Amino acid sequence: MTLGRQTVSIGDERYFGAAAFGQNHQTFDAAALTIATETLVVEAHALWRVPGPDGFVAGRQDLTGQGALLRVSAQT
Repeated sequence: MTLGRQTVSIGDERYFGAAAFGQNHQTFDAAALTIATETLVVEAHALWRVPGPDGFVAGRQDLTGQGALLRVSAQT
């Protein structure tokens, strides 16, 4: 389990990742839990987007930046 400010990357970051191509990475205040067995990996994340220097999330005041992610994968 991981708590606190962190980058969250899922898989190869194609759909969800740290977006390191800009001047600042996407960081989140998050709780992450990973459970792995010999055949299964379950990742769960509850996250809140950290506001930028202007105090907004993605430049918009109306976005809260809250979300949850769940990834289940089989190990082969």
